[in-house]
Parts: sequence; C-alpha cells; structure tokens
Amino acid sequence: MSPTREPEDPQAPTPPRSRSPWLALALTLLAPFVVLLAQRVALPGVDESALGGIDRPRSSLSIVALGIMPFIKAMCLVELLAAIVPGWRHLRHGGRRGRRELGRAAMLLGFALAVFQGWGIAQAAAEVFTNPGIASALLVTVTLVAGVALIHLLAQAVSSRGLASGYGVLYVGLSFLGMFTHLASTSAQIAVRDIVGMAVVAAVIAAATWYALERGAPTGAPEQKTATYRQAASESAPAIVLPTPSSGTFPLSFIEWGIPVVGAMWFDVSALYDVKVYGAVSLLFVLPAAFVFTRVFNGPERVAEVFARARGEGASRAGLEAEARAELRPAAMRALVFLLALLSIELLAYRFALLVVSSWTVALAVALGLDIITELRARLSMPDLIAVWPEHRPYAIAAAREALEAEGIPVHARGERMRRLLQFFGPYVPIELMVPKAHAKRAVKVVRRVLLAREGDATVAAAKETSARPAAAGRAKPRPIGAAAVAATVLLAGLILALVMPAKPSGEARAASATLEILSVDDEQEIVDDDTRNKLIDGGLPSGLSIQRESVSIGPDRQVIRWYARLRRDEGETLDAARARLEAWTKTLALPEDARVVVGDYLEANEENEGALEQAGFRTYLVKGAPILTTADVIGATALADPSGSGWFVAIQFGPDGAARFESYTSQNIKRRIAILIDGRVMSAPLIMTRIPGGRASISMSNGPMEEQKAEAQRLARALGGD
Repeated sequence: MSPTREPEDPQAPTPPRSRSPWLALALTLLAPFVVLLAQRVALPGVDESALGGIDRPRSSLSIVALGIMPFIKAMCLVELLAAIVPGWRHLRHGGRRGRRELGRAAMLLGFALAVFQGWGIAQAAAEVFTNPGIASALLVTVTLVAGVALIHLLAQAVSSRGLASGYGVLYVGLSFLGMFTHLASTSAQIAVRDIVGMAVVAAVIAAATWYALERGAPTGAPEQKTATYRQAASESAPAIVLPTPSSGTFPLSFIEWGIPVVGAMWFDVSALYDVKVYGAVSLLFVLPAAFVFTRVFNGPERVAEVFARARGEGASRAGLEAEARAELRPAAMRALVFLLALLSIELLAYRFALLVVSSWTVALAVALGLDIITELRARLSMPDLIAVWPEHRPYAIAAAREALEAEGIPVHARGERMRRLLQFFGPYVPIELMVPKAHAKRAVKVVRRVLLAREGDATVAAAKETSARPAAAGRAKPRPIGAAAVAATVLLAGLILALVMPAKPSGEARAASATLEILSVDDEQEIVDDDTRNKLIDGGLPSGLSIQRESVSIGPDRQVIRWYARLRRDEGETLDAARARLEAWTKTLALPEDARVVVGDYLEANEENEGALEQAGFRTYLVKGAPILTTADVIGATALADPSGSGWFVAIQFGPDGAARFESYTSQNIKRRIAILIDGRVMSAPLIMTRIPGGRASISMSNGPMEEQKAEAQRLARALGGD
C-alpha cells in the first residue's frame, strides 16, 4: 500500500534556485541584453529593401517588438479589477495562493493583449513584407506572441534565479538600453554640453531618489526583538512611519501620459507642449495628488489593522489608527517634496533644452539598483535565503518585519524600494519577504497571522480548505478570476478572427496605403551657397522659380538665415505639373552628403477672398538622414476637428518603440524643425517646442472649405490604417 501523499500547502515558501549570489547578479544584469540581442532578429517575411535604410529589425519589426508591456498592462488591469470586484479583493493580499490566482489571470490576459497588438502591427507594417496578406499577417502575429512568451520566460527566470523582479529589471533595463542605443547612433549630431547636461540632470534626480528612499523616512525594525515584544506596552513600540514616497510616483507618470490623453477630450493638448503651460498644469496636479494618493494607498484603518495583528493582544487598535492618521500629513508632505524635486529638475532641463530622460524612469532605475544591492548583501550574509511571502502593501512591510524580528527571525524585503515608488500600480514588482531556510516554516506562520486576513475571514478559510483537501480529490472548482481572464481571451480571439475575415470580395484589390515619413529638417546647411545662387540666377531660373530667404531656428536662442527655392505655378498650369517641374530642378543641385530635397505647399493670401490662404505653388525643404518615424510605427490614426473651429487634422498614435524614439528625438532637438511627409509631400514642418511624450503627432489639413478638409482628413486617416 503506497503512502499517502502530503497535500501541497498553497502558502509554502519558494525553495532557493540559485546558490551563488554572484551568478544571480550576472543573470539579472544580462537579462536586458538578451532582449536587446533579440531585437536584432527581424520578423519573418520582412523585405529589408523596403525599409528605406532604417534599422527596423532592432525596433518595431523585430521578434520582440511588443516587449514586456502586454504583461505589465495585464497585471495592472487585473490588479484594478481585483480591487473593484468584491469577490476578488481577498486575493490581492491572500499570500502566495491569492497572488498565484491573479498571476494566472494576468498571464492569460497578457497573451490575449499580445495577440491583439501583434495583429495590429502586422496590419500597419504590411507594406514592408515580401508577401503581404492574411497568411503573412498570421505568421507575424504568431511570431510576436512567441517573442512575448520568450520575454515572459526570461522575466520568470530572473525572478526565480536572479535578484529583484524580472519584470522590473527588464522594464527599466530596456528603457535605458534603448536610450543609450539611440544616443550612440546619433552621437555625431549631439553637442557635448547636451550630453553633460543629461548626465547632470540624471545624477541630481538619482540623488534625490536615493535620499527619499534611504534617508527620508526610515521604516526600520523595532528596538526590541524578543518574543515578549507582542506583549509590550504600546508606548514602547516603534512609532508608525509610512514609507516614502507614500503617494508613489504615480502623479509624475500620470502627468506624462494621462493628462494629455484625458485632456484631449476637453481641450487642445498641443498647448501642453509649451514648457510654461506644461509646468503649471503639472504643479496643479501634483499638489493635491500627493495628499490624495497618500490617503488612498495608506488608509489609517488598514494600516492599524496590520500593525494591531503584528503587536498582538496588547495593542490598541484605536490608538494605532489615530497614530496612522496623524502620520498621513507628514508622509504626504515628504512625498510632495520628493515629487516637486523631480518635477522641478525635469522642467529646468526642458527650459535649457538639455538631453533628459524621464525623471520617473531614472527614479525607478535608482530604486531597482538599491534593491539589487541590498539583496546581494543579504544573500552574501545569509546564503540560504528563500522567499516565504509576496506582499503588495509597502506599509505592511514594517509590521511584518516587527513581528518576524520579535520572533528572532531575520528578514529581507526583496524589491521594497521599487514597489514604494510604484505603490498600487506596480503589481509586476511584488515585495518578497525572504528569511533563512531554517526559519521558513515558522516565518510563514508569523506572516500569515500578520498579513493574511484574520481567522474566520474568507481568505484564511479558503487557504485552509485548499491545504486540507487531498491531492487526489476531485476536480478543482473553477476560479472566477481565471474564468474571467479566459473569457477575455476568447473575446479578443473572436475580434482577431473578425479582423481576419475579408470585408470585401476576395477578388477585389486591396486599397493602397499612404506612406508616412517624419524627417529631420537640415537647417544647419544651405540648399545653395551664395556663389551657386548667383550662377543659377545669371543662367536663368525656370519660369516661376525664385530663391528666397527665411529666418529659421536651429536651437534655443539660435536663429540663422537660410535659402530655399519657391516655385509659383504658371497661369493654366496644374499643381501636379508645377510640383514635377520643381522636383526635376532640385535634382540638378549638388546637395550636402546624406541630405535630400523634399517639396511642400506654398500658400499665399488671396485678396479677392478676404485674404484667405490658398496654394499658389510649392517650396523646398532640405532634410537629412533616415526617417525618424514611418508608416510602420503607426498604430492608429483619427480624423478630428480642431476645437477652435479652425480646421481639420489627423491625430496619429505611434507604437511603443516609435513613441520612445519620437520622445527621445524631440527631447534632443528643441527649437528645430521636422518635416511630416505623406506620399513624399511635405504636409507640415513644425518647430519642436519641447519633448513630446506619448507617441502622438498631428497633421493639419491644407486651408480650404471645412467639408473638403474633413473629407481629406478622413481619407488620410483611413490610408494610414486608422478610423
């Protein structure tokens, strides 16, 4: 007769996977480079000759183009749903069992999002595939989902065998590697003072973050570490100090992407591109946000409940709640000072046009670095550390640490600093309580008492029921959150199938898409020098052609005079014929290396029509280098009417890689022009006023009747694959 198998404890500690802390450190540091190498592998079927010289296989047309964001978005969405749905709330703080449920749901939803996004990329980039069609799109979608699975496995490997959370390591590591790769590719165009400025700004942000996390408000262990601590008088216990920053950095990240997206429903968000307006809106949001989110993330009643369980029967629940409530204001003030410091540094950098990265990203990198260093030290001093409990409430760590050290159990809180910055919106970076293997079982009992719901509550009852049920028992009851995730996956799969089905008869030809290019205008050089200009004039210019001068900006407080060619169409000549004449003439010019001439509209006021602008011909722009963004980067395009009633425009949304590239380029080229081309024609050449985050751009329609502008905007949006 075979012995009865012991049932698996859903709250059992995780056994150690890596014996060498140095090997764990090596795996952690190398993981982002593995993804960086994978970015060099192009998607199957890509026609690299159609890329126009852009190094696309390393970015949005690589097998890992979707990156890690599908899982991060899925985790945040599942965490939000678990906080809203009453039947799921206990899972958020239900120990390893509860987090396993949420993790399974997030994984399913993450793959569903990957399928949806992968299909979108396959459709948007169809023009660069050797054999565009449904089969090619399906192959690309499957490959992109496989790339997401590869990143997921790598993140899991770092979490189990490395240091810190694998998702956090890849998110921060890839952000900085992408920035450095871009800087290296454009180093010849970057002034030394800008590089020095970026380094200074990053160093100041790092110093402010280090001070806030390490010196701002310590959350150390209690002074007494004996078993009698729980019976000690409340006045001898350490004061409750909420972790800094108590509001997290969510206000800063919301300023970057939330305000423009939400604000677009009520006002023209292009006003936010002005540094002064952006700064004023940011300050107005940060001031109340620091206090509001401190209260939301650190409710006094919840804080008091955890500390009361940690300190036992001798603790006064009412007194602890009053103490936690009194701590809200100083904690919010510390958070406000920290957020204002990061925001002020970033705004000053914009003012002086320094090369900067997001202060939020730098702060996360510092927190991650501190977490890795502290875990390495802990593993060197206690090589047999194992994870016994996942926790997602930063304020609860101090209570758990009190209870464990009161029992004489040393503890290390893995990922605590990064999670303090992320708070609720960082479920992909859990805090793992780690203790020596010899204390693991005792530590689970202590932490279960402190952090799990009290006896009689649904969480503990469910945990005990699962532990007591034999492994050979009948089929497990379906879990509601897992079923919801499966339902979401099926729904998204249905949407994909609906998109795959052809909307027109199979014999009908597929409509051609417009070609978008965003290029750098080369105002540093002349299209013609003075000698060449004089020779051209002496030799006779084509009919309607003239060489004109204009004042252009080539940086903050730097203006120069440059020549450009302008052709006014002849009487009876069509615009297409005039454009062809100008383009043919530009091909006779000796241009600077890596530069070319593109043509845009030339408008004049019509006196007979009350000075309204109308197209009179064309003019030239000198552009250089490969496109910054192309049609392959577009994931959405919508025709919209300007709220001021001045006309119609097309709002374009770029994918994650294109958005990062556009933000990086605009931050490095303040007060310089870019050219936006559709099918080789310059639609506009705006001046970059400040860094443009969020991956958004707009193309204004040419002047004309509103109905014509609307029709043109809708046609262009559809041609770009949008609405």
